[in-house]
Amino acid sequence: YVPEHLATVAPGSDFSFAASGSNGPGHIHVSIKQQPIDIVIEDKETFYLVKGKLPKDIKNTVVRISVMLKSKFGKCDSEGGWLLKVGE
Repeated sequence: YVPEHLATVAPGSDFSFAASGSNGPGHIHVSIKQQPIDIVIEDKETFYLVKGKLPKDIKNTVVRISVMLKSKFGKCDSEGGWLLKVGE
């Protein structure tokens, strides 16, 4: 995860992470405070590089970047994420 877990960042900062084991880019979903986040996904052949930006209106709080990897059949869904401290 970039930035790393519990890092302090500015509003609107970039974030990225690698995802593997997904059934394709359409099955990767990212949210912050239960709101979907627009992401860009690069296929690196053995994994996907997922990039996004924190919303600019989130300030002075801790947020969790929630990641959901959906299975085609719903039996192997995976959820993860990490926390970031957002300054002013």
